[in-house]
Amino acid sequence: SSILIALIVLIDKKNRKIEMLESQLDILNSNRTVATLKKLSGRKNYRVKVYNCPAELTILDSEENKFKKLNGKKFDGSIEDISLSGVRIKCEYSLPVNVKFKLRINFTLKNEEFKLDALLIRKEEHFKIKSITYGIEFIEPQQEEIKRLAFCLHSLESEKKRFS
Repeated sequence: SSILIALIVLIDKKNRKIEMLESQLDILNSNRTVATLKKLSGRKNYRVKVYNCPAELTILDSEENKFKKLNGKKFDGSIEDISLSGVRIKCEYSLPVNVKFKLRINFTLKNEEFKLDALLIRKEEHFKIKSITYGIEFIEPQQEEIKRLAFCLHSLESEKKRFS
């Protein structure tokens, strides 16, 4: 009888996993995820807080010739929050904010790897903790990348709600 109980428990766990996967598949097969995330906030795109999400940034180009020598420069940062339109990232590397830099940001979220081109939009310097936070906006992302990112953000929000 203990074997029967163990089998029933195992089957129940598997059924719940199947239901969760079917739900995630429904989300992927529709554009509801993007709409849901946008509804959650009055912002253009809903921001999701992330913790310990490392990112690598590469300078692709600058609008000013004197900064072209930085093209190809790589530096590391940590994503603080992310939306479908961009990220807020903390790092120690200082760039002038009055110059437009085109960047490529590489990061992994929910075991999904992303490589997105972006523009440096905003810079905040925090002198007490000696760090810099940048607002970075994605440019020309592929629709498939946005769907994958939307799914990851939706999944993160669902997990937060489950554990809170």
